[in-house]
Amino acid sequence: MRANPFPIPTALILSALALSGAAVADDFHVDSLFDDGVGSLRAAIAFANQTPGPDRIVFHGDLAGKTLWIDAPAPVISEAVEVIGPAGGAATVRSTGNDRVLSVVTDWGAIVVLRDLVLADGGLLNQSGGCLSIQGASVLLDRVRVTGCKAAHGGAISAQLGAILELQDSRIDHNRAVWSGGGIRTDGALFVGRSEIDHNTVDGFGRGGGIAFWPFADNQSMLWILDSHLHHNAATSSDPAGASLGGALDAGNGRLRVERSSFYANRARHGAALSRSGNVDLPMDARLVNSTFAGNVGDDVVSIAQGEVALEYSTISANIRDGGEGVARAFDSPATVSVRIAGSVVSGNYPGQDGIDLASGERRIDADYSLIGVAGLGSVDAANPGTNRFGIVDPRLRALGWNGGPTPTMPPMADSPLIDAGGDADLPATDQRGSARLVGSAADIGAVEDDGDRLFADAFDGAPADG
Repeated sequence: MRANPFPIPTALILSALALSGAAVADDFHVDSLFDDGVGSLRAAIAFANQTPGPDRIVFHGDLAGKTLWIDAPAPVISEAVEVIGPAGGAATVRSTGNDRVLSVVTDWGAIVVLRDLVLADGGLLNQSGGCLSIQGASVLLDRVRVTGCKAAHGGAISAQLGAILELQDSRIDHNRAVWSGGGIRTDGALFVGRSEIDHNTVDGFGRGGGIAFWPFADNQSMLWILDSHLHHNAATSSDPAGASLGGALDAGNGRLRVERSSFYANRARHGAALSRSGNVDLPMDARLVNSTFAGNVGDDVVSIAQGEVALEYSTISANIRDGGEGVARAFDSPATVSVRIAGSVVSGNYPGQDGIDLASGERRIDADYSLIGVAGLGSVDAANPGTNRFGIVDPRLRALGWNGGPTPTMPPMADSPLIDAGGDADLPATDQRGSARLVGSAADIGAVEDDGDRLFADAFDGAPADG
């Protein structure tokens, strides 16, 4: 097995936990729905900014489910602080519509934590970070929803100037950007864990409907998406002749890892689910493991223009196009990049449409123990299949649905050619659902290991994926 080139980014996680468990300098309480005055969130932030050391801002339990309105200018957090929403249910902090909801501007590395809150309806279309703008800080959003925001870049959240952003059990939804990052735009490290990025749009320049990840200064910054689902995001262009990239994710420079996650029903002209571009002279690598890409709409679904990429024990199937010219491509590496596919399904895309499953530029793709439907000329050596299976256009998968685990999946049917057809190269310990990976005589190809539950193997097993 290859060594894992992606160390777990524990620094922010451990820092946040340390902040939660450490003795704090002071507690400041929020018990008012008003924008200013005693007991308001704005007043608590001002007091915390003036007090040295990591402080806490604690919402009173009576504010659970209530709405606090924020007028312009938005409050600015400038020191390390933990903001804790009310017990019993999140409070909504809502902008009156003339500014973002919060700004965080600190020295590099200061820790800011937001818990159990909803940030809503902030932003102007000539600024970045519609509801939350971050500069310099390391910010953890834990059980936070950011919704209904708009901006030029980062419709919901913008993280800049070395900021680090972590999402845990959070949701970024129904936000809009004009140029990039309908949900999130960041130039630093980003971790998305057990979270949902959905129904975000970018509709001007058209890059990154859900997330735009473009680390400029540090090309080794990392984006890690784990146990999360990105769906119904869209990148479109206001120029009919212009391209739109990365319906769910446009990842530029830096390192990318996607693990046990689903990308579905996203839309863009190129990289309907994921676009991987960047500067040709900078090293980049990506690894997509135990993940599913289904129901995305575009000329290609996963587009790898720069860097190295490994697709391991994942499923790319049931993707479609709506209009467009030429041949659609589910997994497309148009440039001379190094691509390795192991134990994965790339088949069953564009049914009844003009499309292929796998395409490459001038460099042949290295594949093993994979099932590939329609392969483009020169992408693989179909005459020498080795451990692969080529030309099978129906992998016999159930429809995308909730089949256990934190994300929707497409398990194999009882008669699927994927069952017991995998190998042990780069074999994860579990499948996308977190179930045992090795069941039977060999691992299965694709993101889900068949567990022998075939009572409903007629494709009606599991609830359908949500809208």
